[in-house]
Amino acid sequence: MSQSPFYDVPELATLQDLVSYCASKYGDKTAFKLKDGKAVISYSYQDLHRDTMSFGDMMRHLDADGKHIAVVGATSYEWIVTYLGSVNAGSVIVPIDKELPLDGICDLLARSQAMCLFFDKHLEKHISEIASQVPGIKYFIAMHHRDDDGNILSFWQNIKRYWGNISSSKPALIGPDTMAAILFTSGTTGTSKGVMLSHRNIMSSTLAGAAAIQLDSNHIALSILPIHHTFEFGMGILCSMLFGVTICINDSLKNLSKNFRLFQPTMLVAVPLVLETMLKQIWFEAERKGKARTLALLLTLSNLLLKLGIDVRRKLFAEVLAAFGGRLAVIFYGGAYSPPTLVKEFNAFGIKLIQGYGITECSPLVATNIDRQVKADSVGRIASCCQVRIDDPDEKGDGEILVKGPNVMLGYYNNQAATAETFTGDWFRTGDLGHLDSDNFLYISGRIKNLIVLKNGKNVSPEEIEGYFQAISYIKELVVYAKETATGDELALLAEIYPDQDVRISMTEDAFKQKLTADIEAINRKLPIYKQVSDFILRDTEFEKTTTKKIKRFTVKKGGN
Repeated sequence: MSQSPFYDVPELATLQDLVSYCASKYGDKTAFKLKDGKAVISYSYQDLHRDTMSFGDMMRHLDADGKHIAVVGATSYEWIVTYLGSVNAGSVIVPIDKELPLDGICDLLARSQAMCLFFDKHLEKHISEIASQVPGIKYFIAMHHRDDDGNILSFWQNIKRYWGNISSSKPALIGPDTMAAILFTSGTTGTSKGVMLSHRNIMSSTLAGAAAIQLDSNHIALSILPIHHTFEFGMGILCSMLFGVTICINDSLKNLSKNFRLFQPTMLVAVPLVLETMLKQIWFEAERKGKARTLALLLTLSNLLLKLGIDVRRKLFAEVLAAFGGRLAVIFYGGAYSPPTLVKEFNAFGIKLIQGYGITECSPLVATNIDRQVKADSVGRIASCCQVRIDDPDEKGDGEILVKGPNVMLGYYNNQAATAETFTGDWFRTGDLGHLDSDNFLYISGRIKNLIVLKNGKNVSPEEIEGYFQAISYIKELVVYAKETATGDELALLAEIYPDQDVRISMTEDAFKQKLTADIEAINRKLPIYKQVSDFILRDTEFEKTTTKKIKRFTVKKGGN
């Protein structure tokens, strides 16, 4: 029997177990750091345990334990306490994207049947309107208020009332199968659905993520993605907590560079767009300082030395790494397609990329590369929390990815028809296409809903084609879709492209189109005829995206802006 590639992790059944485990193991070690004006404040793992327990007492006082609790706001310590305090009191947390329009927030509040709404300063001016539109909400709690203000309760005033009761407080009686959260999907293809996750779901995914990496309490993480998203909260917060990592909170993307230097993280969770932006910033700064050629030479030298077993990357590229705090060593990423070259490019500077694949309905982890076994073109080995099979594979082995295991959701909230439609027995149908290799590593080729069926019977995944053309450095975004030819007798692939505007305006429009045409034709020559892009159109604006930076394909008007 072959040795498991995964690391050992503790057995924890609920999020309540996780908070208690961290408080016991790490005690007064700093769990969270964040800016408060010009000061930096910290909360320990023991503080987190105290505050989540006090939160539970507050919920019982409000008769809200076991009810649905919504939270809307930016990443904050209060947001994290609201999430963990709610689920550990036996309530159901409903994280809602703060970037949604007000009508969208009200719709999800009503659909989730929330009794309490925790919010921050960004939503405060809309509270009276929300109260009018969603009469089912009984309590409004401001995470940023220090004192109660009329009908709006203060998070901290009410939490602190119960600090003295910690020794006598009794944890709520919850089990692994108790529902913990309702998470609304981001809706890249239409209306979002409420995914019901249990404690078992969330913890199995968290432990599987931890089993793929080897971290310790000396690590410092920087949280930069929207916290309502299951990838950031699961991998960036819960998984980091398990190792006793100090988690620093980025207060704004516009302050990201400053916060890199302030907190000096060793790790973070990101999406490909963030990674591509980081790379562009490296080369932009090198060009600005007239050091681009020197940097390229150093990369060549470093790669040669690595082949000889000599690693001097952190010395050679100290100036590059200083822009990210100087200590950044590992980045976990996923959430969208990324070219395999990203792994090689970051590794050249001494930063390890570990890609994973997940979906909200699987809490989210399905596959992840392992820190001691990375395949750059794969989203990773099937996680220890689940099984995967490929349904109805084609001649290349690609078929729909089906998942079974303790990480798979309870179902969609108040939507039995959608739940039934997405399961075949115990197997959850992801809607994603892919294949497995002999080492049980997963490769994603696209989405079934996006699949283009040509009139010759060939199936084309637009995500696959888009991946090829992202090799053209000045293409910032693109969407590939099918369009009938002028004769109407066949379908042809068309690429709608948002180019780098600096490159575009650096030459005449005709010259730019000629350059783009030549670069597209160079890639086409490497592809079968049915996968070749026959034409393109240019956009003047970026594509509409979700807050996790995925393009909303259903909003793309085929053939133009």
